[in-house]
Amino acid sequence: MLVLRRGEHVAFWSDEEIRSYLLAVEKPPIEKADWDLWAEGNLRRFRRTLELVPPARPGDRCLEIGSMPYTFTLLMKRFHGYALSLVDFFAGARQQHREVIRLPSRGETHEFVSELCDVEREDLPFREETFAGALCCEVLEHLTTDPVAMLAEIHRVLQPGGWLVLTTPNVASFENVVGLVHGRNIYRPYELAFGPTWRHNREYTPGEVRELLTGCGFALEHFSIEDIDPRSDRRPPGHRILHWLMRLRYGLEYREQIYVRARRGSRFRWHYPPSLFHHAEMHLSVRRPYIRIGENDSIQLGPGWAPAETVEGHPLRRIDAPAAMAYLRTQPGSPRLVLELYQGAPTARLLSLAVRPHPGKGSAPVTVREISLELTCWQAASVLLPEVQAAPAIAIEFQAPASGIGLRGIQWAK
Repeated sequence: MLVLRRGEHVAFWSDEEIRSYLLAVEKPPIEKADWDLWAEGNLRRFRRTLELVPPARPGDRCLEIGSMPYTFTLLMKRFHGYALSLVDFFAGARQQHREVIRLPSRGETHEFVSELCDVEREDLPFREETFAGALCCEVLEHLTTDPVAMLAEIHRVLQPGGWLVLTTPNVASFENVVGLVHGRNIYRPYELAFGPTWRHNREYTPGEVRELLTGCGFALEHFSIEDIDPRSDRRPPGHRILHWLMRLRYGLEYREQIYVRARRGSRFRWHYPPSLFHHAEMHLSVRRPYIRIGENDSIQLGPGWAPAETVEGHPLRRIDAPAAMAYLRTQPGSPRLVLELYQGAPTARLLSLAVRPHPGKGSAPVTVREISLELTCWQAASVLLPEVQAAPAIAIEFQAPASGIGLRGIQWAK
């Protein structure tokens, strides 16, 4: 019998139904044993993840990141009514991967097509607000540098209020703790044949997953830590007592797997928790054709800015040096740059902008524009920059005679 938690959905499948379906997949003899072992060993995880997926409405689309080897993709087609779009989280010479999976005993043939995308560095190849939901199962631990960039793209392509189901191993699991006590390394061996994202590069504690998602603007709807290995029910008595004592003493959860269902918030924040990222203040990533303080200023403002503050209910960053840098992508057909500024001095001042293509070398042409700022107030200013429209992005050097000028946002307009 399936026991559902509050807010979950009634499931009409059994463990045996999931198992028999996956074991019906046709594989070459050399691969069949590994496939069957994978299906048997992850049966609990597949079932729990299926339970967390909300029912589909007519026309709903679902994005699955990390779809290969299409185990869960098959289950989604079998048990949920979503139209699926598939992405695998690495970049290569090809743009797509195609694979045909057959279940001869059931008379089924499925052709799956995955878009190949480096989700830490590239945009997902979909328009904004495309999907009702997204699956990110057993992906987070494979990333090498910037999971925030992946979450930003998931947020962008989800519809307002869309759901995200994310699963990942718990690095603080009882098995890992016991392994360390016995002198075993919990990290996987280096991957020589299939590249760095094949291995688990960084596993997370439950607190880290919670901080990462909520800090980036997702609202948690379900959060649990559970065992997936059937052998966990048959731990030796000594291990069961030790597990209980550890939970009693430290108040932590030592089970194997983290399950999350979250909802897309109204605005994404590029949030880099210090416990997960070093030198985030030096990280520059030009991902959007706008800058909004409190959203993406952490990755698109360079040196020369004071920490964020709030003035009259609005977030801003003040120029804190003779020159302050900002970076944003261009937007074809929109040559006018609109800046929302705060003039914090009682006298009028002049703000100069030196704009050049980015990335650009020292010889790149520089366009200079000047903005006259009135007395203390919020004001919108715009400058025409048709010269830089051919560049993928621009760098703006704000040249101010004194501090006190604040920036709330920058965007392109026609």
